[in-house]
This record gives sequence, C-alpha cells and structure tokens, in this order.
Amino acid sequence: MSRILLADDSPHAQRMGERLLRDEGHEVVTITDGDTVFVRLPDVDPDILILDANLPLRSGYEIARFVKRSPFYRHAAVLLTGSVAEPVDETRARAAGADGFIQKPFESKALLALVTPLSAKAAELRKLRPAGPPPPPPGAEPAFVSGVVSVEPEPEFAMDPEGDRPVPQLAPLGVKPIPESEPDTLSENERVRAAVTLALDAAMPQLIDSLTQQVVKALHSK
Repeated sequence: MSRILLADDSPHAQRMGERLLRDEGHEVVTITDGDTVFVRLPDVDPDILILDANLPLRSGYEIARFVKRSPFYRHAAVLLTGSVAEPVDETRARAAGADGFIQKPFESKALLALVTPLSAKAAELRKLRPAGPPPPPPGAEPAFVSGVVSVEPEPEFAMDPEGDRPVPQLAPLGVKPIPESEPDTLSENERVRAAVTLALDAAMPQLIDSLTQQVVKALHSK
C-alpha cells in the first residue's frame, strides 16, 4: 500500500480522509498547513499527496508545482481537494501539474477510485527516481559549488518505465483527469449535504463549549 500525505486545515476532512484511507491499508500522515507539508516531505516521502487547494501559508497549487517539477518527488501523485464554498481552480490545477481533483466531503468510492490507480503508478515511477538528497523547499538558499549555482531544468515529461524515451504526464487509467471544462453534476442533495457538513465543522467548537457550560451549570444547580 501507499504512503499518503493528507493536508487539510479542516479537522472533519482530515478525520474522514484518514479513516477511509487507513481502512484500505494505506499509511496516512495528516498536516494542517502548507509550510508543514514542505517540512515533512523528506521524512514522509509520500507516494500520493492529497492537498486542500486553499491550504493556509502555502497553497495546494504551490505544493503541486514544486512536487511535479522536482526529479526527486515527481513520481508522487497529487490530488487537489476543494469544497462547494472553495472549489478547485481547474486552470491553476492543470498549470501546477496536479493529477486530478476531488470535492469534499469525501465519498469513499470516489476517493478510492482515484487513489488506487495513482498508487500503482507512483510505485512504478518511484523506481526511476534519481539518487541523491531531496531538494530544499521553495525559498531556501541555493547551494553554491565553486561559485556556480547548480540548477536542474524543470521537467516537462516523465520517463517511460520500459525505456528511456520521454512521455507526456497523463492521468492513469481510471483516474479522473483535470478536464478543460466539466459540467457541474452535483445534485441538490449533495450540495446541501456539503454545505451542512462545512457549517457543522465550523460550528463544532462553539457547540461543544456551549454544551459544556450548560452541563456544568446543571450539575451546580442540583
């Protein structure tokens, strides 16, 4: 199974995604902001990154761009996630090199239909990874050798696992690629469910505090 880095600042999305993926045997590391993603990338060394497109500090688009332009990490698949309130910008997602996207709240079959083939693809591409240390995160100072900055060109193609010819980056079979345009197919029930889920997620801390105060008050009144 795969190592998956799940980055989302919503506790509800983290819990749901982690449960669905762990039930399928995947190893999951959850993170709440974009800066921490870059800190944890070397030790997690994920096969798949599932990123909220609108992560705080560093967006999912920025992380996807870094991963897909890095020879060390570009084997990893990147899925961007969005919600009804904050949808994925498909143009930015394509430009960043993301493999696909999925809407929250996660639905088990839809999530696994994306993750399963991406997991197999990442395992094959990992075999082609060049030797050497992982790259520094964006913004880090470049390394100088004899006064010369070593810069590797940004790859536009992956390498064919069965040869040495470059092939375009394409979404694997069965994975929903990022389309040029896609009609909105969400039913009214799905829209309402998503909106209610987000509202409950945001209101949960206040509800817990309010109920706690009421229980304490009731206990003291006895």
